[in-house]
Amino acid sequence: MRSRSKIRLMSVVATCVSLWLLGTTPVVLAAVVSQSLGTSINAVDVWFLTCTNATIGTTARASVTDTGGVDGTRIYLHLANTGTSSALHRTLKTTAPDGGTSSTVIVETVETGGSRAAHVSVSRHIGSSTSEAYTLNARCTNSSGATAPHTLTLIRNQ
Repeated sequence: MRSRSKIRLMSVVATCVSLWLLGTTPVVLAAVVSQSLGTSINAVDVWFLTCTNATIGTTARASVTDTGGVDGTRIYLHLANTGTSSALHRTLKTTAPDGGTSSTVIVETVETGGSRAAHVSVSRHIGSSTSEAYTLNARCTNSSGATAPHTLTLIRNQ
């Protein structure tokens, strides 16, 4: 599954670069990736959402959809910023209902300009040992709410 996620991410990047080369203004899209949690009871996928060219007011946003069908398994999403200011250290959690989509969680990512990141972790409720498919929707937004340039990288695949 790791290579499939990388291919999709590279496809989005390649599309934006192609539009730029053609003289068209590239559209910054949310990163939407399909992935599955492994069969370990404690399986957790960890993603790194990097907001590039961030300014004050840049936020990270994420939601998750349980695409494994209605099978009694709920998917959890935790979004944590990596800001240097203790006032910005936040971790928010949301749950996708069985076969449904979670609410979107939002954290501030930056108190000064530059490139900032947030950790996104996806897990399921304890006790399940079946592989569970999900779709992660993650993006950065600027202070006016428009999608801002970002990358999403899978750093732990279970």
